[in-house]
This record gives sequence, C-alpha cells and structure tokens, in this order.
Amino acid sequence: MRDFFDFYQLEKKPIVIPHERIRYNEPLPQRVCRFCGKDDNNSFKKKAHTVPQTLGNKFLLSFDECDDCNSLFGEYETHLTNFFEPIRAIFSNGILRKFKSPRERIIVEPFPQIPGGRLISDKSDNYKLTQNQQEIHMKTNSYVPIYVYRALLKIALSLIDKCTSPFIKRLIFYLLI
Repeated sequence: MRDFFDFYQLEKKPIVIPHERIRYNEPLPQRVCRFCGKDDNNSFKKKAHTVPQTLGNKFLLSFDECDDCNSLFGEYETHLTNFFEPIRAIFSNGILRKFKSPRERIIVEPFPQIPGGRLISDKSDNYKLTQNQQEIHMKTNSYVPIYVYRALLKIALSLIDKCTSPFIKRLIFYLLI
C-alpha cells in the first residue's frame, strides 16, 4: 500500500466498515433512492447491503436504496454468489466457516489440525487425488456473467458519493435495465 499512496492521495476519508449492527429501525429523514430516484419513505423497509452479505459484509448498509432496486440487485447478487462459490470455498483465508455445494455434493470446512487447512468431503466422484496433483471438479449453480458484472457495478456505485455526472447516470441506467 505504501507505493500506492506515494502516487495517489485520498480526497475523502476511506470507508470504515462498522463492527456492530446499525440500528435500522430509527426514523430517517426523507430518503431518495440513489438509483431510480424513488422518494416514497414506505419504499425503504428492507435492509439494503452496500456489499452483499455473501462477500462477508454484515454491517455496511445503504440507506438510499429503495426496496424495488434492492430486490433487483438481489437477483444480480445471487449470480455473483454463484460465480464466486468455488473460489470462496477454496481460498477463503479463514473467513468462510463452512461451504456446501448445491445438494451438498462437496463440503469444505476448516481443518483445525493444520493452520489454514481445509477438509474437503466429497459425496460424488468430483475429487480426484493422484501422487502429485489434486483436482476438484465442482458442479455449481449457474450464473449469468452480465448479472455478475451488474452486481459488481452496483457495489461500486454504492460506495462512491452520489454523483450527477452523465457518465454515472448512464451506468445507473444500464444497471436498472
């Protein structure tokens, strides 16, 4: 990171992810959805996560995302989860406690006897072990690549300040179609 900050300066404070739940039921001032522009306070009842829970976020919520947009983005995030499923299982770096593939064919869980180790349980013929190489063939849920991209775009747009530039407006329009 030191090399990065030698060339770039932060213009604003970095995002700090809270370590405790945000009280969501408190009344908030009139809200406007940053994506579709809806301003009906009755449309903001669901918890809208800025970064999906499946990527490890439990506390960072968006208070300017309406329920309709939240539902749409939830569909995109399902595809994002399916895309990252095998990667999260193998390379979770201790964050993921346990992974189960669809229909629990493969289960990956921590192996406490080896620091950072994983125990892979295979109820099918997807795991092959040879003398020098290990192979895992996972059958995962399907995903639509453009929805994976849209989920990542939604995360990026949620993390930046609200902006009215034509470029950002086009990205938001693309996200909602």
